[in-house]
Amino acid sequence: MRPALVATSAVIILGLLASAFAAEGGPPKVGVAETANQSGTTSYPPGHEGHVTTTQDYALSNDLLTYALRYTADVDKAHAPYVSPVEGYIGMPQPTSCNWYHSGFMRVIIDGDDIGRYPLGDFSALDSGERGLVRMVWDYPGGQVRISFVLEPGARDLLCQILLRPKTKPKSVVVSLVCYPSAFTSWMHRKGAREVVTPASIIREGEDKTLPGAANWWAFYEDGVFDVARGEGEGPCAMLAMPRQVKTVRFQPTDYPVSTTLELDPDQTDFRFAFWDMAGVTNADGLKLMQTSAAPVLAHLLTEDFRPLIVQRPNVDALRAELAKIVVAVGPSDTTKKAEAALAEAAQSLEAARNGDWQAEKKLAALLHQYDDMVWDLRISALFAQ
Repeated sequence: MRPALVATSAVIILGLLASAFAAEGGPPKVGVAETANQSGTTSYPPGHEGHVTTTQDYALSNDLLTYALRYTADVDKAHAPYVSPVEGYIGMPQPTSCNWYHSGFMRVIIDGDDIGRYPLGDFSALDSGERGLVRMVWDYPGGQVRISFVLEPGARDLLCQILLRPKTKPKSVVVSLVCYPSAFTSWMHRKGAREVVTPASIIREGEDKTLPGAANWWAFYEDGVFDVARGEGEGPCAMLAMPRQVKTVRFQPTDYPVSTTLELDPDQTDFRFAFWDMAGVTNADGLKLMQTSAAPVLAHLLTEDFRPLIVQRPNVDALRAELAKIVVAVGPSDTTKKAEAALAEAAQSLEAARNGDWQAEKKLAALLHQYDDMVWDLRISALFAQ
């Protein structure tokens, strides 16, 4: 066996051992799975009866909890060329169906235009293992919006990036959020006691306050009646925004939904958030968690790279060198020729991916996974070649 090939094979074996170690209780991982992708019809609201709807869910699971993200919309041809979000279009059905509302907790509105009325361009899982990453993409007349969610091992918070690629600078960017803290009170025919706590304020049920974003950059949402400590409710929820990105934040805690409207700085295009669904946690423990974790999560958000890991650190040249050694060891074949072609395409996609082309990112990831599948058996053959 050639010395260079021995070194390459040793790396491969170590990689296999590392994978096995991870599967047997090694470093914590994040699993990502598509849990729903279906069409149906809706019976509500009035005017939408019988319309075709679509729902797509991805679940991101670490060692502590599962966050599920949902896209849902009325896509009936009656709305063409638009779609109708109905209740909303970005939902969070897990860990709980309340808190960040399962059928629509987030809207993005640019110059008064809700991007949810445009057809979804893509919703894909892009990372699993070291972290989980799913992304939604919309094209609209004013540009493109990409919304990414990341869950990391051992984390209770779900990171979020809203990345704008506008054709011209917008005059206003608004993010609207809806939660039902701990319980669907009215649906249960119960009366709760909603409350929002920020670093600088307390906003109680029935109040409507617009506050400076810099001083109210995180918010904790609780219900005094539906508190796990009392044996009631699912637990509180929370969100965090980048202080320098939020001009004002408006809180409207009603006796059922709690609305949060963030007026963002239109001079910026890379907006970052974190969300918590504190299922099973008491109000007191949840607030303590928020008070202690907000600052480190903010610091982490500042440096988070929301590009797929395979785009952040692809090494096409190293893979080409590996393939050349495999060919020397086992000889050329149809498989090695296909692998060479996949790497050549990957190299072409890499630059566009690094410049933010989401379609090139997906293509690059697919090509590199395709390469890995093709050469797996060849690696083993090369390992034992003499």
